[in-house]
Amino acid sequence: MIDVSSSVEILLANLYDENIDSLKNGYFSVEFNGHNFDISALEGSYENSFYTLIHHILFINDLYREFCDELQMRDIADVINENPSLPPAIPPSSNADSSADEYWNDLCNDAMEFTYNYLKKHNIECDEYEVFNKDYGMDW
Repeated sequence: MIDVSSSVEILLANLYDENIDSLKNGYFSVEFNGHNFDISALEGSYENSFYTLIHHILFINDLYREFCDELQMRDIADVINENPSLPPAIPPSSNADSSADEYWNDLCNDAMEFTYNYLKKHNIECDEYEVFNKDYGMDW
C-alpha cells in the first residue's frame, strides 16, 4: 500500500518549491493541473481552497484508490468534472464505512501541518496557519 500522506507531502513540497518566490512575497495562490488554489484558505469557502488542492492532488495522482471504493471514486470524479473548484464530500462506501472520510480529514490535517512547517522553514509568515493552529489547538 502506498503511503498517501507522504506522497501528498512530496507533491506539495515540489509545488511550493516551484512557487517559493511568490510565497515569500505573501502570494499564497499556487497553480496545479490548470487550476489556482489559495493555500492560505483554511476556513470559510472551500472554493479553490487548500482542501480543494488536496482533493485535486489525490485525484490526479490516483491516490484516492488507496482508501476509497469504486462507488466513491465515481462520485469524486463527478465532483472534479462538474465543480473543479470544490473539494469532495466523500460519500459513505458501499459498506457504510466512514473510514474514507476520516482518512481524508487526517490527510488534510497532515498536509496542513506539512505546509505550516514548510512555510516556517522558509521564513514565510502566513497568518491563517497561525490562527488555525491557535483556534484548533494544533501542536505544530
